Amino acid sequence: MRKYSDDERAVIVLDSFVGLTKEQKLRVLQSVSRPADLFGGVSEELFGKNKKINDSTIKALNALLLSGGDRQILSELEKDGTEVLTCISDGFPDKLLEISSPPMILYCKGNIGLLKEKYCFSIVGSRKTLPEVLARTREFSERLSKEGVVLVTGLAEGVDAEVIKGSIGNSSIISVLPCGFKHVYPEYHFRMFEEICKKGLVVSEYNPDVICKPYFFPERNRIIAAIGDGVLVTSAGKKSGTSYTADFANEYGKTVFAFPYNIGVPSGEGCNAMIKEYALLCDDVNDIFFHLGITPAKKTQKQALTDKEAMVFSIIGEREIHMDELIEKTGMKIFELTPVLTMLEIKKYIVKNPGNTFSSVS
Repeated sequence: MRKYSDDERAVIVLDSFVGLTKEQKLRVLQSVSRPADLFGGVSEELFGKNKKINDSTIKALNALLLSGGDRQILSELEKDGTEVLTCISDGFPDKLLEISSPPMILYCKGNIGLLKEKYCFSIVGSRKTLPEVLARTREFSERLSKEGVVLVTGLAEGVDAEVIKGSIGNSSIISVLPCGFKHVYPEYHFRMFEEICKKGLVVSEYNPDVICKPYFFPERNRIIAAIGDGVLVTSAGKKSGTSYTADFANEYGKTVFAFPYNIGVPSGEGCNAMIKEYALLCDDVNDIFFHLGITPAKKTQKQALTDKEAMVFSIIGEREIHMDELIEKTGMKIFELTPVLTMLEIKKYIVKNPGNTFSSVS
């Protein structure tokens, strides 16, 4: 088990106490000259006569502090493979200490060293995003991670998932959760969560036992915005939650990039609005490399296609096409067509979309 200082242990115990809000916990922390003093107990007069906290809550907190409850808490964290960085710990990101409402604690699973990497960049977007934009998002993620850029995102379907898929092979991904590790949201991404724990890093400011709540998402987004040296928004509707991340990043003085969209595309209205207000239009990954001061290696040429692959690829063209239509237009049986489509995916010419449809990668 990692050895925590007395001050760190006090902060961890305080954070694990469910009877107080984040603001109230911060007030408790500010009431002592050093966190370890909390092990001597908290004054019942701390919140004044008009306090919304009853005496029994403070007594429960004192019971936890005075009974050595930190030993059990730390034992459970160690058993679960969770490492903790408090706001006073060495290694806690300076970028988080510089924002107006820094998290008191970060629960971490995976390679905690990723928080110290030189290049860190956030990519976010909507759950419902056009297939070609998802493909471009993954392409950007692959190229950035290959050059040593650690990418920061969430764990949702859509853009978050493509960022993870594009970067996890290079072990260059930090996923920030709006919940505790015992209540991964969405549940169907639990396997992805486990893979990130092995190859990248998952962080949360919420104790592992805390379940996801709607207002946790904007709180989580401020961390995504703060950790990155900039943010790319690849899709955002008119009233998208993704806008919170971009707004936080802009507030923190970060450079915000956004994909441009044609008129009338709902999933891009937020991006176009950001470009009008403060974001830089981004249509090439080199825009981000230039911002980070990185000279990327030359992009390798795509592998050549066989005659069958070239024929199928030409039929797919620039639109989304269903498997049934491909079978009809190619005259191939499904067992003949499937391996051809697989090779086109491997060679990064096409991407498979939900509903058994396919589209080309531009």
